[in-house]
Amino acid sequence: MSLLRMPEFNLVGIVLRSSLAVRLLKGAFWTGLGTVVAKGATVLASFCVARFCGKTQFGEYGMVISTASMLSTVCGLGLGTTVIKYVAQLRERDPDRAGRILAMSTFLTWSMAILFGTIFMLTADWVAIKILVAPHLAGLLRLAAVGVILGIFNEVQLSSLTGCEAYEERAKITVISGVLQALLLSCASYFFGMHGAVAAFSLAGICTVVLTTWLLVPVWRRFGLRRQFAGMFAEWRVLLSFSLPTLFLLLLGYPVTWFTRILLARIPDGYNHLAIINAAAPWGAAIAFVVQTIGAALVPVFADLIGQGEVTRALRLTWRMFFLNAIIVVPCCGVLCLFAPLILRGYGAGFSIGLVAFCLVILANGVGAVYQPMWNYLVGAGLMWTNFIIVCFTALIQIAFAWCLVAYGSVGLAGANLVASLLRLFVLSVLFICYANKCGLRVEWMALRWKKL
Repeated sequence: MSLLRMPEFNLVGIVLRSSLAVRLLKGAFWTGLGTVVAKGATVLASFCVARFCGKTQFGEYGMVISTASMLSTVCGLGLGTTVIKYVAQLRERDPDRAGRILAMSTFLTWSMAILFGTIFMLTADWVAIKILVAPHLAGLLRLAAVGVILGIFNEVQLSSLTGCEAYEERAKITVISGVLQALLLSCASYFFGMHGAVAAFSLAGICTVVLTTWLLVPVWRRFGLRRQFAGMFAEWRVLLSFSLPTLFLLLLGYPVTWFTRILLARIPDGYNHLAIINAAAPWGAAIAFVVQTIGAALVPVFADLIGQGEVTRALRLTWRMFFLNAIIVVPCCGVLCLFAPLILRGYGAGFSIGLVAFCLVILANGVGAVYQPMWNYLVGAGLMWTNFIIVCFTALIQIAFAWCLVAYGSVGLAGANLVASLLRLFVLSVLFICYANKCGLRVEWMALRWKKL
């Protein structure tokens, strides 16, 4: 039965066809449950690491993890997003092709992880001396890289769970791995300082890979999925049309953030300023969580709807989610900014001076959370080159502002991030208004009238 013929029902004043409603609500519930526990554990762990290691070492810890995490951007090749889209679109229509894409993604991800992991291990001393200006961090970079490489191995498996809409299994992984990592970080930083925290990060990566592999098997069996290495490179066009722009997009995302943090770390007292950014980061991520729980199923749902030719319906859903996100996120940002002084005091001495930077980080993440449904639509529609152009433009603006404002410390860096987020919101809004006009949709959908969805 097609989605258009499904019966309707009302939930909290929102009328949705049952198939779409169940999928969205199921994704929201399980993603929300998993993320609440994991993000809460992460925030508590950040308090512990900051207090046990001190402000400067907490800044260095964040720099080590973010530098090693650069590997995941390069080695992942954008294949995690590729797996989500094509598994969602093909798992029932063409499971053999989905298996070939899974196999190709796995082979390329593992190959790149081994190659770049080896290169990173060999160049860690140079990175620590020339880029981080902290030679004593070389050994920690190598140790952190182990955890990141394991995460790269696991990316395709986790993405396939999302593509299968196996949100319950992914929530279990998120909860168990998040709590375990928080416990390991807290205990290790208490007994062994920053070295223990980095080691705990890598150990948690090993545990996550084992857990994911165990929970993945029954999900793949349910859809008849398996990695089909024979003939996998027949799907090479997927790499050009989707994975390549996704990789370019990622290379303009996380690495740009990392580069701007390097700028901050290199100014006088830079690692103390960076500690404030590290303290604000998990709270900014908590803002993103609020909308991710609602939009967890958006990419697979968009891929499915657009694959059936229901573009207008997908656009309506995008705008409704955009305005719903804004209604949720704005009060959350206000509450966190209101309690910012209390939060910063919890990190220990010296953090209270970062009040303005903390609030700017929260606002930047809030803006990013609001435009997330538009981003999800472009991914589900396969318009990754459009995504890349937008990110490329805004990333250049972010770097330029960070370069000019970094002399003002954490406030300058947080301000540059906010400018980039606002600009991206503006560009995406204009783009989707153009899409709406092209489809003959009118501005009246912005009133959150869900009954036509």
